[in-house]
Amino acid sequence: MADSQDVARDASGRRLRFTGEQLAYLESLPAVVSVSGNRIVFHQWFREDFLRRVDAGEGPVAIFRAAGLDPAIIGYKRIERCTSRWRREREKGVTDGADEGVAQMPAAAAADMPVPASDSAANLLPLDVCNRMLAQQANYIDRLERENSDLKRQIQELQVMLVSKVTAS
Repeated sequence: MADSQDVARDASGRRLRFTGEQLAYLESLPAVVSVSGNRIVFHQWFREDFLRRVDAGEGPVAIFRAAGLDPAIIGYKRIERCTSRWRREREKGVTDGADEGVAQMPAAAAADMPVPASDSAANLLPLDVCNRMLAQQANYIDRLERENSDLKRQIQELQVMLVSKVTAS
């Protein structure tokens, strides 16, 4: 499934680089080690959890969304490529080494990992990861609400200026 309608692309069809706001958001996610202009490096624990959940029947897009990685930002094609590459690496028993030294899920997160009682329980994220994601999303929402208020105020000021210019002429 191509993502050409979901993310901005240049004239040659290549995905545009992440905006500063997108970079900041992606870097704040627990599953992400680092982000550059158009590259995301994921923690090894996320990759392993992702593959376990896909093997249990959960959809790749749903797993990425649950981790805060919306396809509207990262693109469906990136999710497809990650799925394919991570499966291939698992079969070969290799990793790309991009996140050596930070490849383990924090011990506290592993301790909070739920023990699956059923297939649906296997789709849960550790509580501290969920709480961190909720806090990050709440901060992001607060910032967007402030920006929205500022924009509304600017629109009102511009409308007043326009009305005063129209009435003056």
